[in-house]
Amino acid sequence: MPEAARTLPLSVRLAGAALATAGAASLASCGFAPQPHGPVDVNPGYLGAPANTPHGVCERVPGTDQEEHDNAARCATAMKGAKVALVTFGVSAPEAQKLAAGTAELVHRVTEGLITLDVTVVPASPEAVQALAAAASPDCVDTQQVAHMASAAADQTMPQLAAADFVLAANSAPSCSRKIAGVADYNSGRRADIYGAGSNPPVDAENAAHELLHDFGLGHAGLQTPDSNNVRLRYTGKGTSVDLRTYLTQQSTFAEYGMPGDIMGGGGTTFAHSDPLDLAFLEWPQGVLGGPAADPIKRLQHGEWTTLSAQDAGAGDLITGRLQESAFIKDDDAAQATDGNVTAHAFTDLSVVPNVFRGHISGAELYLSDADHAVDLVGRIVDDNLRTGTDDMFFVYGSQRWEMRFSDGGLSLRELTATQP
Repeated sequence: MPEAARTLPLSVRLAGAALATAGAASLASCGFAPQPHGPVDVNPGYLGAPANTPHGVCERVPGTDQEEHDNAARCATAMKGAKVALVTFGVSAPEAQKLAAGTAELVHRVTEGLITLDVTVVPASPEAVQALAAAASPDCVDTQQVAHMASAAADQTMPQLAAADFVLAANSAPSCSRKIAGVADYNSGRRADIYGAGSNPPVDAENAAHELLHDFGLGHAGLQTPDSNNVRLRYTGKGTSVDLRTYLTQQSTFAEYGMPGDIMGGGGTTFAHSDPLDLAFLEWPQGVLGGPAADPIKRLQHGEWTTLSAQDAGAGDLITGRLQESAFIKDDDAAQATDGNVTAHAFTDLSVVPNVFRGHISGAELYLSDADHAVDLVGRIVDDNLRTGTDDMFFVYGSQRWEMRFSDGGLSLRELTATQP
């Protein structure tokens, strides 16, 4: 990441300070922040967005060159000072200030300085409180109802919020399910709520950061765990070949929030981070505004080698290829799903993220990602033998084959054509 991006200032203001004119367009997003303990229910009420609906101000959507340039410019502007109105419902001013500061700091840290938030604490107006009371129970929030979102009540009754890029509501009421700590609204793309706010500032900040990053276009960070200690994605010698379909469907289990320590997965404020694929995704405007060389995501050209040096990998570059058929993975708690929970995830891209050790690429991580930019860490390939000589490893999914080569401290990947051995 550029060093300049790591030193951007944070800004947190109290209500009464004027909100500047909103600079970024509001697009759509959805997500559910994990509680510090236990699994999280996926709310079926927010899973029905059209396939072509943009999911966040930084979601990359197809368009003309000018439209893509304008979208990249909006994203870049939003990332460097997005104006967040933190609207409080039943949360005290001191608690709100802690939440605002903690959210801004956490988002800045986990995105390695790519996103800087300008957070203003705004107490909910009497009209917003009345609108929420008319729509929702005072005891708990039904998260399946958009009308029960405190951010929606505020956005619709407080005209001054039109100047904000995002409206984040801190609601002291818990969610009725007790498992859902927050939501981000698909329909508006600029609203998000967190529940039970005020009781635990660090956890509140984590939940708020998770939901706001949905509004920037990030999905959930899952983990693929082998079902047996005897099953590993590992290099066992030159020419090792792994059937990814068998591994994904028969030998491992997917957990939607399974990435440990990841703000979009398992969370944890002390060691919270974002996965390499999310960080590269957030840098896509550089590839539009600064040219292809500035884009950290290097896309495979069929039959051709794409190579990364250790220096490239250290700067956050990775290699991505498109799957000809979506990879479906059963959710770990699908068997217990009785309320419309997601039962499977369809991934569309395979990415290789190199690991750098002492100036050499010593292995790699495999990721799958989908159109909503939810990611799944499939597994890590690490072996001392990969640091020397030339070593090849193959991956197969359906009719597609990829060859990964470790040589001279670097990593190369290509998708094999039908005529290539």
